[in-house]
Amino acid sequence: MSNKNGDMLFETVEKGTYELREIACSDDWQLNTEVYMVTINAKGQTEIVALSKQEDSFLVMDEPRIHADLVFLKYNNVTNAAVEEADFRLSGTSDYGNDYLLYASSNEIGYVSFENLELGTYELVETSAPNGYITKKTPWKVKVDDRGVATLYDGDTEETKNTAGVYRVANEPYHSIRFVKSSTYGDNIYLEGAEFNLKGVSDYGTTVDMTETSGKAEDFGLVEFTWLEPGTYLLKETKAPAEHDIDDKTYTVIVR
Repeated sequence: MSNKNGDMLFETVEKGTYELREIACSDDWQLNTEVYMVTINAKGQTEIVALSKQEDSFLVMDEPRIHADLVFLKYNNVTNAAVEEADFRLSGTSDYGNDYLLYASSNEIGYVSFENLELGTYELVETSAPNGYITKKTPWKVKVDDRGVATLYDGDTEETKNTAGVYRVANEPYHSIRFVKSSTYGDNIYLEGAEFNLKGVSDYGTTVDMTETSGKAEDFGLVEFTWLEPGTYLLKETKAPAEHDIDDKTYTVIVR
């Protein structure tokens, strides 16, 4: 047991040879991984190999350990509301040589926390987004500097913070486009059964090739494409409603 000065006392140890190792220390210090050989002779005198003695005590050195917590807020970049159950993975090796593989999820108010990260640089990845949101395709960089400050970067740019000094990380919801299929033979005549194809590659590199059909007249001939990422797409009618000609135009659709 150690006292307030950090002195360790092992009582009633018999004559013999022992191993001494540090098994735990506070977060502010690096664990000493050395194993020391302790010899106690018949007179009760102690010798510890590789340790110097100061008066009646041996001195075991611990190196300072720089560490910090990373906290950020996950929010909807359209409504500004908090996003719950976004999942993240943080990985990397600290400057002290310790490997990290940590997981966390945003809570009911959108907060995510990775605690006690050592000095070093790490990768942060969104492994999955909640239903209706786009999972971020590229990782962030987390850097814990020698001041004990954790900084979150998106590429080479530091993420923005709110007024409380907490990083704010956006979740983008999936987008949709909606339009109605109507007749040129008169006003307010909506057509059922027209098929449309939407094709292209999103800004995030996702290939899109969707086909949807216009609804019934009481639904105003509605056509809806959902679960779209931002990007530029081509829209074309591929099947006309009964007793109508097909629209042979190709339309450009920009989703932002």
